[in-house]
Amino acid sequence: MYKTTITLLRDDGSETSATWSGTPDEQALQATVRQACGLAEGTAFSLVDPDDGAIMMLSADMPNGYRLRMQVLGGGAPIPPPALDDYDEYVPPPPPPAAMAPPEAAPAPFEELRELGAEPAVAPDVYARDKVRRPSSVSGGDKAFAGDQWHAGQDPKIMKMLKDKGEGLHANPPEKVLFSDGNSKKVNADGSATDRLLIVTNYAIYNVDSEGKLKLHRHIPIKSLLKLSVSCLDDNYLCVHEASDSKGGRKDLLMQTSAKTEVVDLLSNLHLELVDRELEVYKDNGFQYTAGKTENQILFTKVTGGVRVQIYEIKV
Repeated sequence: MYKTTITLLRDDGSETSATWSGTPDEQALQATVRQACGLAEGTAFSLVDPDDGAIMMLSADMPNGYRLRMQVLGGGAPIPPPALDDYDEYVPPPPPPAAMAPPEAAPAPFEELRELGAEPAVAPDVYARDKVRRPSSVSGGDKAFAGDQWHAGQDPKIMKMLKDKGEGLHANPPEKVLFSDGNSKKVNADGSATDRLLIVTNYAIYNVDSEGKLKLHRHIPIKSLLKLSVSCLDDNYLCVHEASDSKGGRKDLLMQTSAKTEVVDLLSNLHLELVDRELEVYKDNGFQYTAGKTENQILFTKVTGGVRVQIYEIKV
């Protein structure tokens, strides 16, 4: 049985290697890499091509001798929020040390999504026949949706923010948190990524900086959504397109989240409930989006061992 060894580069300049035999499954691959790097069980990580910065998906068919930079995305199970009477004294735990900066959960072999029939009053399966996804993402698989995994709905500061900035203050039913991901990233105009807390309520999307003093960077009412854009490959990118404002301006939101399937399904259902119209989900391995004052194009390419992601500014 043949063996595969890859070299993992850390931010402190040190190197380690991970070796496996044959074609282990997804969980075995993740465990092998975590053990090689001394990471706790459940730690999320991503692999990055050191030459061009492209995110590479861990898979059993990676070439022997591959050299990849490791980035740690987060620990295991989220830490529950503090008791309300202790909240003023609460200090969020520090992010993982840069020296152990690592990868994202390894995908299983690519699999085409089977077509599913939509139930009455529920948005149709927006991925049917178009999206290549890992088996755990396919409806009816063993993947459980995370929901409010970051306990944002129990955080008094976040709930105050929703009360001050939210859409549903005077609505019935009242606004509530349906989804939260503290390991998500907002992709900037230059292609760099910034850590963000992504929150979806029954009325809006919130892009929040939760490090230090809580700061709301973006609030997008679900009623104002124009469409969503995703690739047809197994990656974590999701672009939210908002309709133009009264001045004709528009700025899209490009995010990375490992719960992309859940977010797309959730937004599709909420949009159908609030607007009584299906939300368009554009599926292609390349699409354009507005990034601040520039127009960008993002391209996704299936390569050996994963997906290459490239972002270009469109010259007008």
